[in-house]
Amino acid sequence: MTNRFIYLCLALLAMLKTTTYAQQALPSASEAFAQGDYAEAARYYQEQIAESNTPTSDMLYNLGVCYTQMEHLPDAILAYERALYLEPTHQLARHNLGLLYKQIKGGMGDGRGLMTRWADRLCYQFTIQTWATIALATFALMLLALGSFLISRVLTRKKIFFYSSSLLALLCLVANACILHQWYYHKMSQSQAIVQQGQQLMSTPEAEAVAIAELHEGTPIGILTTKETASEVRLPDGRTGWIANTSFTRILPIKQ
Repeated sequence: MTNRFIYLCLALLAMLKTTTYAQQALPSASEAFAQGDYAEAARYYQEQIAESNTPTSDMLYNLGVCYTQMEHLPDAILAYERALYLEPTHQLARHNLGLLYKQIKGGMGDGRGLMTRWADRLCYQFTIQTWATIALATFALMLLALGSFLISRVLTRKKIFFYSSSLLALLCLVANACILHQWYYHKMSQSQAIVQQGQQLMSTPEAEAVAIAELHEGTPIGILTTKETASEVRLPDGRTGWIANTSFTRILPIKQ
C-alpha cells in the first residue's frame, strides 16, 4: 500500500513538471507580440476570447492590434468594432479604427462626416450611465435655479439665476443628446457587418443583376434584409444593393 502511494506521488510530480514545462515552452501573447510573432499572439487572443464566457473589450482590442500589425485590415476592423460594442468609450480602439477606415481602398471610409466625428469624440468621453447622471443633476439644478429666479426680488440675482438656469438647461440637452447618440450607434451595430473580401455590389440578388459598385475589404455595411445566399446592404455613402452572404462578417453576434 505504501509503495502504491509513493508511485502515485511520483506520477503526480512528473505530470506537474510536464505541465509546467509546457507552460514555459508556450510564450505568452505579450512575449509573442514583443518578438514580432503577431500570428502567435493573435492565436493566443483568439483562444482566450473563445474560452471566455464574457470576453472583454481589451481582449478584442489586443486582437485588433495583432491583426493591424499583420495587415489583416478586415479582421482588425472587426475586432475594434466588437471592442467598441462592448465598451463604446474605449478611446484606443476608436482611434485605431478611425485610422484603419481611412486606409480602405476607394476612400469610402465609414461614411461619417466631420461633425459626426466631433460628436463621437464628445459623446464617448463618458458612458451612457455617466451622461444620464449628468443629465439628471443638471436638470435638478436647473429647476432649483429657475425657482430661485422666480422668487428672487433682487435684479442682479434674478439675472444670475436666469443665466444659470439657461446654461444648465443647455448642458442637460447636450447630455441627453449624447445618450441618444450612443444608443443609436450601439443599436445600429447590431445590423452592421464588415466586408471580408472584395465583392461587387449588385442591383438585385438574381443572376442577371447589374454591378453597382466595387466593395473592398474592410468596408462597413448595414444589413437591411437577408436571404438564403445574399443580403441587401447599405453602404456608408447611402447606396444600397446585394452581396453574397459569404463575403462579410457581422459585428455581432459575439459573446456578451
